[in-house]
Amino acid sequence: MARKLALSLFFIIATMAYADAAEIAVFKRSDQRIVTAKLTKPQGKGPFPGMILLHGCVGFDKHYGVWAERLASWGYVGL
Repeated sequence: MARKLALSLFFIIATMAYADAAEIAVFKRSDQRIVTAKLTKPQGKGPFPGMILLHGCVGFDKHYGVWAERLASWGYVGL
């Protein structure tokens, strides 16, 4: 079990790369409330598959940015 975990962590660290661009996306809901999100994109031109990252009940933490960058390094847009 520990060996599988170590290999998994090695793979994750070895494949991490920084995203090409991160920007703030702004959405207006039907009730006119504004919702903002961070949009992280991979390098290069798309189209790219996308994933929506949802935070937990305690809000955002630094690991959400890490996951967004990791997904971008794998070729996904993260919102």
